[in-house]
Amino acid sequence: SLGPSLKRLYSLTVSSYTDRFYSRLQFLLDQSVHLYQLTIPQHASLPFQLLLFKITNVTFRKLHLGYYYYFNEDECITLSDSLLDIQCQTLYIWVKNREGIIILVKSMIKVMV
Repeated sequence: SLGPSLKRLYSLTVSSYTDRFYSRLQFLLDQSVHLYQLTIPQHASLPFQLLLFKITNVTFRKLHLGYYYYFNEDECITLSDSLLDIQCQTLYIWVKNREGIIILVKSMIKVMV
């Protein structure tokens, strides 16, 4: 069982973008109760990225989705809706316009501005 060893996982970088890994990622996140940072480097909007918005029961504090992809306003809305259940304090993303930032800041009650 991976459960006991994952309880000490502090940082996780996901570098596979196919949706078939979604359930495995959800399992890892469920078992990683002390996860501080989740990083998903990307260069384009991907189906995997949209699945990330459905992840639940997560306690990580930093979410890094940057790396040369700019989120549009609709994606910021979708992301903000998914972050309501996440204790995210720091979000690293690139946005296309200022409205996206405003949407995210208003929805992230734990964010450090």
